[in-house]
Amino acid sequence: MLRFRTHRSDKDVLVRDFASAVGSCIATTVLRESPDDPEALDTAVEELRSQADLLGGSSDPDDVAAADELDALERRLTERALALQGVDAKDVRRRTLSTLAHAGLTPSPERVPLLLELYVGARRDEQAAVDRVRALMAVLHVVHGASAMTVGRSAQQRGLLPWLTPQERTFLVLAAKREKGDAELEQHRAWIGRRVEGLHALGWALGLLPELGATGFSDVHPDTFRPVRPADAAGDPADDLRLRPRAEVVARLDVLTCALRAVQELELRGAATTLPPDVVPGAIAERRRALEWVLTREPWDDLELEFDVRAERG
Repeated sequence: MLRFRTHRSDKDVLVRDFASAVGSCIATTVLRESPDDPEALDTAVEELRSQADLLGGSSDPDDVAAADELDALERRLTERALALQGVDAKDVRRRTLSTLAHAGLTPSPERVPLLLELYVGARRDEQAAVDRVRALMAVLHVVHGASAMTVGRSAQQRGLLPWLTPQERTFLVLAAKREKGDAELEQHRAWIGRRVEGLHALGWALGLLPELGATGFSDVHPDTFRPVRPADAAGDPADDLRLRPRAEVVARLDVLTCALRAVQELELRGAATTLPPDVVPGAIAERRRALEWVLTREPWDDLELEFDVRAERG
């Protein structure tokens, strides 16, 4: 009896290999039913990452081999996600380096891996970004002199406390209890005040601001954020706001990531090297953190602002 080999597409093979690796689960079903749906790929990648977390740190050879298999599958899913989005990550990096060259910044590109893992997987939605903007605007109001007790009470009543970071809640407590001019309070005020740059980045991600570059300070007016309805409670919908496409946000994050790397490399060379005009390291770092927060599920305060350039070169 003749047997004919059935041709399997790359898509079918990917689904089969995924099912073999993780077994029967919701992610497998979703991927099998909608292999061309970006949300299905996001669900599949999150399942792989959850499985990898369970194996994390194990030195058992079988666990190491399983982790390697999961990493390889994630790379294949990421490649598929990039293809569906029409993204060439290397071309994104080329455009990043060209943009930064005009600003006088030339990072070592080999030291900054392509941000492939951010093109797929879980990210925050519009409502999360809106609620974070509401919380940031509240705490920045205190930075500029508003009553910490009044703002803190309002934030609690509106359900915004979970959208304030531990550092921001500490600042509100200090501002309510300490006199203006207290050294610890003013140090926190300076730290939190820089987050206007993160507010700018979130405004750009929500389409409220047309530009988000790697130079200069943010100069945004509160009226820009009127569509967010800053006085509303957490969870209340905003005025028809949508996050920019993931690929667009990742591309802008690539610019900020490489810009920060270039700045740190310049600083490492010593005081004789001056930064290009209008390059503000703290602004770049805070904008970068805001976009990375949008693209992941990591807590705001946990996102690293700097590379360990000195250790890399040591």
